[in-house]
Amino acid sequence: METDFDIWLTKQQPTFWKVSKGRKAYSATGGTGGSQAEVWPGIAPSTLIPPVPPDFVGELKCIQVDSSGAPLSGNALKGEATIYYADNQDITKYNAIGVKGYNTNDQDTVLCLGSASASSTSCPNQQGREYEACPQGWFLDHPATIAGPFFPGTPAIYAGTNLTIVPCTENFETQSPTNVTLQFLVTNEYEQTLSTSTTVTCWASWDLGRISPTHS
Repeated sequence: METDFDIWLTKQQPTFWKVSKGRKAYSATGGTGGSQAEVWPGIAPSTLIPPVPPDFVGELKCIQVDSSGAPLSGNALKGEATIYYADNQDITKYNAIGVKGYNTNDQDTVLCLGSASASSTSCPNQQGREYEACPQGWFLDHPATIAGPFFPGTPAIYAGTNLTIVPCTENFETQSPTNVTLQFLVTNEYEQTLSTSTTVTCWASWDLGRISPTHS
């Protein structure tokens, strides 16, 4: 389920919003339907960011466009997310993943990702890639999964690694989910090698120690 919205950003000015509340549009002369105006840095007065529904899971994907709304490979966006856990008041942060754009962008509705050696015939515009290709694999150093308590009377603890996977190929017009197969090759501290694979539909987020054959 896709929810689109446009935001106008001020040059070199950050902005922010809370996902559960979104952001109201406000009038430059003040007020939102009679209420006090909400003034936020780095964003135009007419911008409305809708809140997500309760128990929402998903992703935020941002595409830079020009004043006409056409995709633009300007490489001017940077983002980060902050997650607050109400049960233990813990806070975590992570950076957004940026995909480099190239000046071959023909500004149509198909955004073509590819490698430098890719043939121009692999993209609808016949001009080659418009954005950098997604990686074919990752190398991840992570601690071994452990669970406690380790001593009588000590609190229970858990340490693990969480992976979130989103396929690069997506069709926003048909809303058809993309299926990808992930293969894992794990080497532990004893140089023992384990392998497994799983299938991801649309996107997935799970603990590395609990990989099962299918995630959706």
